[in-house]
Amino acid sequence: MRVTALPESLQTHLQRCLKIASLDSKSAALKPIYGYVQISTLGSMVTLRVHDPFVHFETRLLADTSTEDGDVEVECDRFYQVMKTRVEGQPVHLWTEGEFLFVKQGEFRAQIPTLKLEAFPKFEFSGKSDFEFDYEPSMLSATNRCGSVIEDDRGDAQFKGLLFDLTEEKTLRIAGFSQALLHVARFATQETGGFRASFAQKALPLLESLSSGLPMRLSFDKEGQRFVLTSSEFSLSVRCIEDTYPEGYVSFLGLHKMSDAVYPVTKLDKSGQIVEEIPRKFLKFRRQDFLASLGSAACVLSKEDNAIQLSVKQKLQSGQYLVELSGFNRLTKAKAQEKILSESNLDSSFSIGLHYGKVRECLKLFDADVFVMYVHTASDPVVLVEEGHKEFVSLSVPLRIS
Repeated sequence: MRVTALPESLQTHLQRCLKIASLDSKSAALKPIYGYVQISTLGSMVTLRVHDPFVHFETRLLADTSTEDGDVEVECDRFYQVMKTRVEGQPVHLWTEGEFLFVKQGEFRAQIPTLKLEAFPKFEFSGKSDFEFDYEPSMLSATNRCGSVIEDDRGDAQFKGLLFDLTEEKTLRIAGFSQALLHVARFATQETGGFRASFAQKALPLLESLSSGLPMRLSFDKEGQRFVLTSSEFSLSVRCIEDTYPEGYVSFLGLHKMSDAVYPVTKLDKSGQIVEEIPRKFLKFRRQDFLASLGSAACVLSKEDNAIQLSVKQKLQSGQYLVELSGFNRLTKAKAQEKILSESNLDSSFSIGLHYGKVRECLKLFDADVFVMYVHTASDPVVLVEEGHKEFVSLSVPLRIS
């Protein structure tokens, strides 16, 4: 292999690879090859490949010049650290000789040991596909937002990975659940999939690093239980993991009318069918004003305190409602209150406990200036929706205020 390429381009692609390739103590003991990147050249195309037990990933870039095809495997982080020190805009020369990859730029020289004894596995990203569709930038954005709530892949985590649900006719739902905050996105599709599967949590940081402006294609192989995401710049294969999401979460959470921007509280029979729908009331806020007021109320909270009390008690002559946000420190008994105006259709006083950190985390993901909070009772989940963005909703689990 003998090739030249711009260091800043290599850096960008290696940063993606590092989301998967790691040589931490756990992976090193399991299989050291998981921390390596394979560099392959064919003509003017340079391909970087990494993998672990769940994910295969390759990303492609154009070489500045290429005089000899070949491939080599080196530690991903070590190669990235070398590229970080290089001057941008000046190509680096890469070639293999003996058991080393050599790097040259101007007067700089480096040699990196190559992988010995083990061989990188061959992997084909194309192949059998049971379902395939264009993966639009809005879907990638929703995937990243829903994935932000997924907890670390621990054995005792209740919900595993990120759910892709195509059981509903011509509908894709992407769902990310945790104990206190849920995100669900809905998109119309041209075909009916008839399946659902969970996307491995390990691949979610990598998805965040991919450009949302590129045309992408998502396919699913039921027999192989894997998702494949492809574009002109990269290919990503993710093995599915155990699906631990509840079967009837759409009905239970009242999201069956999500496309109409209606989010009722539902009552289900023993078979999981909806027997009653109770409309939620709404509170409408300016997002930045609410975040500022939320922060003011939380200024006295300790690390052990999570609850903020939201109380609606008074309707003003203007038709707006005066909403009070209160924070209380259980250890020191310190208390802080802030007030904010809201539009609402409430017909009685209302109070609910909100998880300060989770609500703040959720609202920081929103882009719209205004958001709507749909509520019913103090024990029902709060539905949070950006105004004008009904394809994405969040549900905050209420807290008990004592």
